[in-house]
Amino acid sequence: MQIIKFLRNLVFAFSIAALSSFSFAQDLREYQHGIDFVPLVDGTYWLIWSSSGHPPTGADRNGSWTHDVYTSHIDPADPKIGPKIIIAKPEAQEPASSAINDDGHIMITMEDGWNTDRTVAQRYGVYDSALSPVKAYPNDVFDGGHSGHVAAVGKHFVVFYSDEWVDGGGVDDLGSGDDVLLKVYDSQGILEKQRGIVVGSRTRDWWPLVAGGTSRALLLWQRFVDNQEFVDLMIAVYDPATGRIEAGPKRIEQQVKYYTYDVQYLSGPSRFLVQGAFKAGGGFAHLIDESGDVIASDTTLPALVREAQPAIRMINSATVVLYPSYPTGLMALTVTDSSIALHSKISGAYAWQYMGTDGIFLDDETAWFVSFSRRGLVEQRFDNMKLATAINEENSDEKKSFEFKLGQNYPNPFHERTCIPYSLSKAAYVSLSVFNVRGQVEDLLAFGRQQAGSHAVIWEATNRADGVYFYRLQTAEGWTDTGRLLLLK
Repeated sequence: MQIIKFLRNLVFAFSIAALSSFSFAQDLREYQHGIDFVPLVDGTYWLIWSSSGHPPTGADRNGSWTHDVYTSHIDPADPKIGPKIIIAKPEAQEPASSAINDDGHIMITMEDGWNTDRTVAQRYGVYDSALSPVKAYPNDVFDGGHSGHVAAVGKHFVVFYSDEWVDGGGVDDLGSGDDVLLKVYDSQGILEKQRGIVVGSRTRDWWPLVAGGTSRALLLWQRFVDNQEFVDLMIAVYDPATGRIEAGPKRIEQQVKYYTYDVQYLSGPSRFLVQGAFKAGGGFAHLIDESGDVIASDTTLPALVREAQPAIRMINSATVVLYPSYPTGLMALTVTDSSIALHSKISGAYAWQYMGTDGIFLDDETAWFVSFSRRGLVEQRFDNMKLATAINEENSDEKKSFEFKLGQNYPNPFHERTCIPYSLSKAAYVSLSVFNVRGQVEDLLAFGRQQAGSHAVIWEATNRADGVYFYRLQTAEGWTDTGRLLLLK
């Protein structure tokens, strides 16, 4: 049995981690692997991670990995790490991946080498916001599954995981995963749906990541490319309520560095952000809506650190995303619902490791990241980043370069229908709504991206009571103007 476990470590754990930048002799993920900040409604967090002890000890004498899953409650006002074990069994429970749903329940999933029929299993547990058991570990997602991650969509949990392994090819000729599948669970951890996303021998697909939006999940994974040491990056959009794939699978990027990509859902602009690094150097980001359409892209960014996640915060109506950049420091992105921009590069002395990193904002100008090393958790604090001042200046410059005009409706007063004119100096995402004197929306007349120029929308008010109404034009960047109209019958 120990020989099988040792071979499992070589194939599943060691193979997946191999990069040309470190030797075949050791995979540092044997020390620590898999980390998430889980946000709570009171503004605090659970930090959840996998480690072979505190401090970590690495693999045991026979080569087996022996991770447990740890937790620590984090208060941004005074962040301190106090590790407590929540899951402990012989063999490795890693990498830990965690998500919180609309009920405040938290799912923790991990690849598990303990007590399986196929040497490895994808398992999970569900807990309440205090981490008391709802459906405690161990529960099988799939015996034989591995490398899984979880996201929440409403009250659902979506676990996206791999199955099977194909020897040969890729970095150091160590092979690749084969299939990617998912399962959907309710808030109590009861299975609702399952399906294969890419299954079969025609392609080799693995290392699946997932982010949860308002109603759909974006699935992200890498696809083997014959005779190459880079991968294609693939996406699909899944609706857990219907069980349907709404978009994809499709390729989003080419020549991507093995395992060096990430996906997050940004609630401010209501978009998914996919970011990663090219094998040849440099990085990219794609902004994707919940229909799977690419809204904006930038392929000239710094390279992302492998298995790094960002700190995210709304600052002065802009979504700021801080990603650890290779080899040190941070890249600050500003994201709207239609754009991605590199805001700044923030210096740092620590050389990030590839085993896992995640971060949070402590305030508008301070971020705190926790990263893995063979010695244990490494805390990196970034102070006085001057994000708010710079964003204010950017917004001021942008406002100067953009103008829109909301005209008076005509005729006014009117009997059944009226025309509302407006103009845009450049293309923008806009909404035009009519609401009553109590502030209740009566009609949404326009919504979405519109080209520069003059526009006009007819409001049909045949079934409305007479009286005073208001109409409001808003843009995604926050510009607003309001007009008054009078309906007389």
